[in-house]
Amino acid sequence: MEIPAHPFIYGASTKGRPTVIYKNFEYGKVRENQNGEIYWRCKMYFSLKCKAHLKTLNNRIITNENQEHNHHGNISTSLARLAVAQMKEKMGETSATTAAVVGTVSCQLDDHVLQALPKRASLSRSLQRHRKAALANNDDASGSPLVEK
Repeated sequence: MEIPAHPFIYGASTKGRPTVIYKNFEYGKVRENQNGEIYWRCKMYFSLKCKAHLKTLNNRIITNENQEHNHHGNISTSLARLAVAQMKEKMGETSATTAAVVGTVSCQLDDHVLQALPKRASLSRSLQRHRKAALANNDDASGSPLVEK
């Protein structure tokens, strides 16, 4: 039984894990079958014991059996997390300043998503930490010895 096509968006959690944003609710990836079916669980499963889940195959939702959420959906926070993930991705691939990356991504966002973004100071700090970790991983992968002081 296939569900009629409703648009959904792939997103990212604060830790960079894959998520799906569907009908104003965010789902986190639970597991993937050998068939390619991916099981997703509501992000509020642990905190609010929400039982909603869905299953996708080839970028299509194939089951959405338990769609009763015990909370309200908030698309703004989900899209804000997606925007932060895009900012982190851009920080890793360019040498632009933090303000430039934030400006590039945020100029494309709606007002309700901009309001859901973290404060500027914590966002900048998070992006700088991400860049520092990415540079450290690149140095480790290149095999260059680390110099201790």
